[in-house]
Amino acid sequence: LPDAMFDLRSNIAIDLSMDSSANPGSWQSHGEEEVTTLDLSDNSLSGDHRKLDERLAKFISIKILRAKRSNIAEMPWTTAMTSLDNLLTLDVSGNDLTGAMLEYLPMTVREVDLSKNNLVRLVENNASLSSSSSSTPPNNDVEPRIVLPNLIRLDVSNNKLAVLPKSMEVPSLQTLIFGNNQIEELPTDLLSPKSLTSLEGPNNRLRTVPDLSRCARLTTVDLGGNKLCEVPTIHPSVIRLTLINNALPSIAGLFSNAHLDSDTFRSGLVELRLRGNKLRALDADIIRRLTHLTLLDAGQNDLKDVPHVMGYLPQLRRAPLDGNPIRVIRTPLLTDTA
Repeated sequence: LPDAMFDLRSNIAIDLSMDSSANPGSWQSHGEEEVTTLDLSDNSLSGDHRKLDERLAKFISIKILRAKRSNIAEMPWTTAMTSLDNLLTLDVSGNDLTGAMLEYLPMTVREVDLSKNNLVRLVENNASLSSSSSSTPPNNDVEPRIVLPNLIRLDVSNNKLAVLPKSMEVPSLQTLIFGNNQIEELPTDLLSPKSLTSLEGPNNRLRTVPDLSRCARLTTVDLGGNKLCEVPTIHPSVIRLTLINNALPSIAGLFSNAHLDSDTFRSGLVELRLRGNKLRALDADIIRRLTHLTLLDAGQNDLKDVPHVMGYLPQLRRAPLDGNPIRVIRTPLLTDTA
């Protein structure tokens, strides 16, 4: 980065004479320590390391730092980033980063976008953590704890991640986006029960998902394109649920027994996408609870029939069933849903 960025008061003429009408207020100049927003996006950093300049530490008041699509291969995680105590937003999406160290971010940060990089890890490499003691072998089960109490949005989609950090304290997290990676497990630490509203992790390698029924504010879930063999248990607050292109044989278990035990229980689901699974039946006891449902996409499954209770869903408007071995849909069902 140019040197002038880090000395904004250089080459400024200061006139302290009695008559300074020619350049009034010239002595009032703002330095780099007062800058609150810095956007370096759509540039192309040159050099062998392509590392974002460590002199960013001089911008002590920075709140928003964006460096999207700037050919960055390395960030000053352990130096400059630890000095930005007022940082709220960090967006370095669309670069060539292979590693991140979220544990070095200031606790003030609220939004982090690391999408569209080449990330394989989000914490400091375990090997480097144990390099100071050559007599002690690295413990791959131990990772630094990430404490970000104000983080509300984390986007790590479109990377090469196989795992997400298992030790994170993010009690305010509302939006978690991790689609298009190679993730096999979803850590429970990332599922804040009091704040999480959107969970977007399509096109990964998830086989199971933790109990989502404890996430009382969750409204949007997208886990399509994974390897799920069991439907996730969700909270009644979920409005949109996408589970396309998995290996689900049934939707039994979509709601907890505590909810199903009540005959008056009804879900808030509006859209349910189940296309491209291995469903052989649609559980009637689940379907009858979906009184707010407007879209039920169960196409490309193994359904031979659909439950008659679908005809009593008052809001249902679309129910694509193409690609199933259904020979005929009973006339009463068609009449009831018209």
